[in-house]
Amino acid sequence: MGGDVCAARLVREQPDRIRSLLRDLSDTRFGQRVLRFESELSLMPPTAALTSALFEAFGYSRNREQMLRLARAVDWTSFAPRLHRLDRDSRTRLTLAALLGLSGWMPLRPSHASIAHLAPSEVTRLETIWEAEHASWAHAALTGTIWDIARVRPANHPVAHVATLAVLLGGHGTELVPVLLNAIRDKLPLEEILLQIVSGTSAPPLGADRAIAIAASAVLPFAVAYARLYGDDALEDDALRAWGALPAGSPSQSARRARQQVAGDVRITGFRERGAQGLLWLDRHYCGPRRCYECPIARAVVVDELAQPNSSMNTGSSSAC
Repeated sequence: MGGDVCAARLVREQPDRIRSLLRDLSDTRFGQRVLRFESELSLMPPTAALTSALFEAFGYSRNREQMLRLARAVDWTSFAPRLHRLDRDSRTRLTLAALLGLSGWMPLRPSHASIAHLAPSEVTRLETIWEAEHASWAHAALTGTIWDIARVRPANHPVAHVATLAVLLGGHGTELVPVLLNAIRDKLPLEEILLQIVSGTSAPPLGADRAIAIAASAVLPFAVAYARLYGDDALEDDALRAWGALPAGSPSQSARRARQQVAGDVRITGFRERGAQGLLWLDRHYCGPRRCYECPIARAVVVDELAQPNSSMNTGSSSAC
């Protein structure tokens, strides 16, 4: 144990076995998120449960906790019905004004307005809305100092994420949950539906990789939990099918690190986002904390090496992990 690369030979000679192990790890991660949603749906309306997960997804790794704090600052039980009574543009504008104000970015600096793709006239409208709303939200407002913005690119700035999230939430208001669930029932590519909701607006683009990540970590596990809560077996089947069919996005740093640990220079091919999510689980729960003796891939390597005629295991050495 303790080598630089764990399973290069197994990846090269038995790629199906590695893909299967990664899918199993991914399903464990997915299943835990389903259980979390099942717990939340017993305590809050579906819109609030999904909205909280969307905030978390838009926080990426650096601002996940901050975005969750922002989600908790919004009383969605009272705010969602207000949105429902407005047209799409008004919903989006109110949502954006509230989120920018609550997150501590109001009044909006010109540099932040540029990051959010907001023209000066639109900034004025948003600041006017926030001025009228501020008294109702002041007790929950955060400060701009909580955000991690050191050396962050404009596209990854929290202001950009808040602007895009506001379009996603404001675009359909309380109808967002049925829109996404119906897309799953109709077997439409969920990542493309998410992109379509944001496209055609002035907000910073969502991006295909982020849409895939949101579908994998938020919308699909939410859909499975929702289906189980309401006994909708067909929806559960459709959501699980969509989970298996979701295309892989560009690997994150954690996924690349786990892939390097497992395969080195040998390519791991042929898996979708389901397999890629397995790499995230591997990095977090096994490779990162160096829990090699518990890792299913390391275990597979040991079993395989023991089966070799001249196994190094038989001489007391191993390359696994």
